[in-house]
Amino acid sequence: MSEPAMPTITMSATAIGAFEAAASDAGGDSLHLQIDAQFRPDLFFGPRAPDDIEVSTNGLPLLLDRATARLADGLRIDFVDGPGGGFKIHNPNEPPRVKQLTPPEAKAMLDRNELTLFDVRPEIERALAKIDAARPLDAAGQAYLMSLDRNVPIALYCHHGSRSHAAAERLLFEGFKNVYNLQGGIDAWSATIDPSVPRY
Repeated sequence: MSEPAMPTITMSATAIGAFEAAASDAGGDSLHLQIDAQFRPDLFFGPRAPDDIEVSTNGLPLLLDRATARLADGLRIDFVDGPGGGFKIHNPNEPPRVKQLTPPEAKAMLDRNELTLFDVRPEIERALAKIDAARPLDAAGQAYLMSLDRNVPIALYCHHGSRSHAAAERLLFEGFKNVYNLQGGIDAWSATIDPSVPRY
């Protein structure tokens, strides 16, 4: 098996600070990064293994196994403080996934004209309640969707988010790369953004 190329990994100053603070409790163990076959990352302190590869990330040493080294080139590690924060890892090698979008995040993107929103519900449900900024994913909506550039941000919604997530997964197979699911669907939109949208 060939030796993996040495990956380039960058770490923000806030991430370095968080790791340095945690290192004092690590008992001299080293910081490791592992990425599994599904591109799920794991950061942890542990003993050095003989075949570990050491990468310097903005001055902080990080140990990788050989499989991880093949998946980690260009990876960025950041740390966000506060509620919902923690370590944020961006891996450019990871295949596209459906991303969850909260109603406030979707509203902000719509307000900035950074998102195209589609309603996957059937006409009978759309007659009960709708988000004005959305296009129905009927035949005309489907034709419009397929005409879009595969890199534009697209979000789908249904009643509570399950059907739209399944539809969003299918869009990844069509080559779309920035696919979002509106978390909680139109019900969450009504509860948090626009109470004039009827709940059903």
